[in-house]
Amino acid sequence: MDITPSVACTIDQRPVASLIPYARNPRKNDPAVDRMVASIQEFGFKIPILCKSDGLVVDGHLRLKAAIRLGLDTVPVILCDEWTDAQVKAFRLMANRSVTWAEWDEELLGLELKDLQALDYDLSLTGFDEQEVSQAITAPEQLQEKQEQLRPIQWTRILVSIPKGVTIEGIDQVLRAIKAYGGEVDFGGN
Repeated sequence: MDITPSVACTIDQRPVASLIPYARNPRKNDPAVDRMVASIQEFGFKIPILCKSDGLVVDGHLRLKAAIRLGLDTVPVILCDEWTDAQVKAFRLMANRSVTWAEWDEELLGLELKDLQALDYDLSLTGFDEQEVSQAITAPEQLQEKQEQLRPIQWTRILVSIPKGVTIEGIDQVLRAIKAYGGEVDFGGN
């Protein structure tokens, strides 16, 4: 499949009044408008709205609602005129569904939020509500407590024989587990 863009990606400014929300947008986002308003106020309007030349919105309905609430005259847009009607419909669904494809590394998320908290940053601007922030911040502490409870293992030098068929990923997981519980990994020849 050729992934070379057939049309140059240019960001234009369009009047907010010229944009037409897709009437059958299946995403119910009215409760999230205030959060998006706060995000745009903090970071600016950094993610363009995708639309057709006639103004029909392909992606960015929530950002458009926030722009209207903020009283913005223009917003950045990227035109998607090269897409077929089927591609437009499919992209609308994919763009909204794709946010659920990945999972959070709870420990790293907690560390990032703790860093922001230490910088006295308004954590509501991260997109997480108070309960999610609280859970994420305590997750690394709980993990640390669990690891400390399991730490009494006294390590001695052991020889591990790796059977045929074990993947590099499997070996890596074992080595990381040994290190996580205070063991040492030595790749010496003896």
